[in-house]
Amino acid sequence: MSTIDYATVIDAEADRVWGVLRRFGDIATWFPAVTQSAIEDGLPQSTVGSVRSMVLSDGNPLRERLLSMDDGNRTLSYGFENASMPYDDFVLTVQLVPLDDGPRTFIRWTAHFDVQPQHDRETNIRALRDLITEGDASLHAFFRDGRDH
Repeated sequence: MSTIDYATVIDAEADRVWGVLRRFGDIATWFPAVTQSAIEDGLPQSTVGSVRSMVLSDGNPLRERLLSMDDGNRTLSYGFENASMPYDDFVLTVQLVPLDDGPRTFIRWTAHFDVQPQHDRETNIRALRDLITEGDASLHAFFRDGRDH
């Protein structure tokens, strides 16, 4: 099992950041690598077990299942659902912690997964890390540009 742990501080209040992340089906509003996204079967955004269907910027589809959501601790986890990606048992957890020194939030992205044996392990770990850091940078830009209003 491989792990990627990536953390930064975002210049926005934790409740604002959580308000964006907890809308699980709306990832396309803040992450340019996703051009379309929606929750399947008309379920509410934060329903554990719901699946978000996405179209990536390269045209490939991707589905992810919401595995947990904890509003009190501002934490959610999701996994790939029938993904044509080189990973097995993928689970990513996002955790937010408000900071005391102003409207800033510590954000941690932790992914656990196995790279399928027919794929190069290091290349695919690097690709997934790049995707996580790109998502984090996009979230920072979303708040920096004031697009959450």
